[in-house]
Amino acid sequence: MANNTGTLVGATVRPFSTADTFAVAHQDEIKGGLHTVSTINSPAFNAELPDERRQVGMWIYALDDGKTYVMDSNLSSLTEKVFGDTITIATQAEAEAGTDNTKVMTALKVKQAIDSNFTKLPIRIALFQNGVGAYPQVFKYPQQVVVASITLADNCSNYSITIGGTTYHKDNSIVGVTINANVAVLLNSLTISSGFAANALLILNPA
Repeated sequence: MANNTGTLVGATVRPFSTADTFAVAHQDEIKGGLHTVSTINSPAFNAELPDERRQVGMWIYALDDGKTYVMDSNLSSLTEKVFGDTITIATQAEAEAGTDNTKVMTALKVKQAIDSNFTKLPIRIALFQNGVGAYPQVFKYPQQVVVASITLADNCSNYSITIGGTTYHKDNSIVGVTINANVAVLLNSLTISSGFAANALLILNPA
C-alpha cells in the first residue's frame, strides 16, 4: 500500500459544531465532483476548471445554457447529460398509418389518425307519400353533423325540406338529383314540411 502525499488529515474535515453553517470546502476548488462554470466554451471554461481539478465522469453545470455535462475520458471533451426519457412524438404520417408502437400520440395526432381512417357514411331517411304518416315529419339528431350535399334518390315532387334553418323546394319530379351540392350546414334538426307524390329516399352526404 502506497503512502498518500499532500496535506494529510486523520479524520473527516468538519465544522466545530452542527450550529456552524460555514462551508468546509469550495466547490470550484475540489477535484472532480460537480462544478458550476459560466460556460463550457474556451478560454473561460479552461480558466474556471483547470486540468488539475478535472476527473473522468465529473459533472459540469453551465450557467449560460442551463445544461449539465459529463467529463469524457480524455479530460477535454464533454457529453451532455440527459435526464429522464426522451419523448418522441409521432408524425402525422405515422399517426395515420397506425403501425408505430413506440412514439407518443398528441391530441392533434389522434384527431389526424381518426380523420384519415374514419369512413363517413351517408345518412339515409325514408320519406313516404301523402297519406302515409303525418306531416310535418321532424328528425332529431343527438349530435350535429356537417352535411356536404343532399340527394333525393327516388321520384318525388312538390316537397319542402328545412335543414338548419334553410328551406329547399322542388316542384318537378327528379331522380337522384343533388338539391344543393355546396351546402355545408350543421344539421341538428331536419323537417319534412310537406308530403311527397311517391315514396322517396333522402340521402345526406357527410362532408
